[in-house]
Amino acid sequence: MIIKHINFPIILLCLLLSACSNKGASKTADQAANSESKVKSREVMKPMVKMGYGNESDPVTINGMSAEGHMLSIEVTYSGGCADHTFELLTDGMLMKSLPPKQFYFLKHQANGDACEALISETLQFDMSGIDRANANQLVVILSEYTGNATLTFDK
Repeated sequence: MIIKHINFPIILLCLLLSACSNKGASKTADQAANSESKVKSREVMKPMVKMGYGNESDPVTINGMSAEGHMLSIEVTYSGGCADHTFELLTDGMLMKSLPPKQFYFLKHQANGDACEALISETLQFDMSGIDRANANQLVVILSEYTGNATLTFDK
């Protein structure tokens, strides 16, 4: 059967809408790529001692944790790509009575309402030199939501 009448305005409208939606997808991908490069250039952070900090956080996966001297590295993965994400490493400051001493920490992730779905991986670095460690030259960091630990070493 041959179609005798083709509705030209409807076809034109469909083509225009298709072209507009592709431009929007490119812009979103460009925004995500730009955001990802900003996130990866994050500066070294310091942990915060805060009593009653709670454990509320936006979703984040902790893939690994390691220590080199007094620097703590935490490898994370989270979804986003369209907004800046912030991280805080929190502790209540209490040391466990052990040799070397141990201290619990919580990694707080704030996605700032980012609903994008790009998977972003990065390594967060924390300068732990200012924390109270009871004059010990080592401190074992125990991170909530992670099964391993890391041992920091300090110069006396």
